[in-house]
Amino acid sequence: MRPDRFQTLLANHLPALPGITKTETFADAGHDRSPYGLVIHHDNGARTWWQITATSRPGDVYSQPEGEPVTGERQAELPMPNLAGERVDTAAVEGAIAAVLLQADAAGEVAAMLRYSQRENPGAISHGLTVHFHDGSKIFVNGLAASRGSEPRPSSYFKLDAHV
Repeated sequence: MRPDRFQTLLANHLPALPGITKTETFADAGHDRSPYGLVIHHDNGARTWWQITATSRPGDVYSQPEGEPVTGERQAELPMPNLAGERVDTAAVEGAIAAVLLQADAAGEVAAMLRYSQRENPGAISHGLTVHFHDGSKIFVNGLAASRGSEPRPSSYFKLDAHV
């Protein structure tokens, strides 16, 4: 799966969740540090920023149309976290992204998924996902930042608090 299709899939499905008022692509939000990503607007006034990067499937050439999806055994759906409330757990936002993806993956393109907040040994990026697809591609969703209220942009990157 290519990052543009992945981004569109999440942008179309995340706003239906309680606690999310809207999503914007990085381009729509005026964020030009990465070509792909989403800003999730929460009903408590916070925004979380999620960068999307990828490795392509073997032989894929992005200047050509994307090939037919490769499918396999469909992954079990995950419970949908509650994102409503004054304080939202950042790991729950990560979990919602994972749950929405698996719910929307009716064809079974997702082969496996790793949630960063659930790693035994935390890495440099505390929240996010690595999504492995049956076609050999991978998508990395990195928790980039959070902002509250009138802050137009995050003040720091790759440092998400436990709650927003």
